[in-house]
Amino acid sequence: MTLDDLHFEGLELFPPDALPADEFIARLRAGMLVASGDRLLRDWNYAPWFSGSFTHAGQAFDVTVYLGGLGKLTSGSACTHFLLATP
Repeated sequence: MTLDDLHFEGLELFPPDALPADEFIARLRAGMLVASGDRLLRDWNYAPWFSGSFTHAGQAFDVTVYLGGLGKLTSGSACTHFLLATP
């Protein structure tokens, strides 16, 4: 999976007025996936800045972006991807 592959069906963002949906999608797509053993994942401890949920290919996803740009994309309890969103 790449970030460009995602389709954001039924996108809901929280807080809803913090960032327009098209800008949120553009920032995610411009970002990059982070490997599970990357040092960034050991060092980050920022507060959540923005979150959302959407459906892609019939599967529900939740995304949380933390201050500093690191984010977490999850689908159920079995699939977690980390990403670095553009500022």
